[in-house]
Amino acid sequence: MQEQVAQSSDLINRLLDEQQQKPSDLDIFAEKNQVLITTNRVVGIRYRVYFILLLIVVIIVGNNLVLPARDGVHATQDKLSNIDVEVANFETKKAKADADLQLITTIESQQSTIISCLNDRINCTSIDQTLRQNFSFARSYIQLNNLTDPKMFINEKILLANINEYLLRDPATKQKNGLINKISIGDPQSFT
Repeated sequence: MQEQVAQSSDLINRLLDEQQQKPSDLDIFAEKNQVLITTNRVVGIRYRVYFILLLIVVIIVGNNLVLPARDGVHATQDKLSNIDVEVANFETKKAKADADLQLITTIESQQSTIISCLNDRINCTSIDQTLRQNFSFARSYIQLNNLTDPKMFINEKILLANINEYLLRDPATKQKNGLINKISIGDPQSFT
């Protein structure tokens, strides 16, 4: 029995020694884990700080460089769209100018016929169809064309033609209402 007690006490001593050794191994393992956890926390905080600093740098760069560049791009796009509209309008204006030039050449080629139609109501049917549709323009062009005088400060001839047309003709019948004898513009001494 003593042998059994001795074996039991040896076994108990061995178990106690193992128990005492295992907690120390566990303590070392726990300490290593604690160090790893602490290191991970420090590294996590460091990365959060880096991220916040990077975010601040991105915001500063964005406000100082990217936003003005974007505004410049939008301004350039607006200018480009305005230029595109002007180019599209230029084609329309050019077509209108070509049509007007064609109309003016037709007016100049049929000027005598138009004048005889205006003054005496003769040969009105021989006037070109496009001129019949724009007859008021043709009349104004013939009245005002080549009436400029380089020595005159105020072109009285154009004024007289327009006043004559406005005042002397009745709009309904196109008959003359009266006669203008004299118009004086400015200082009379400068025109004598």
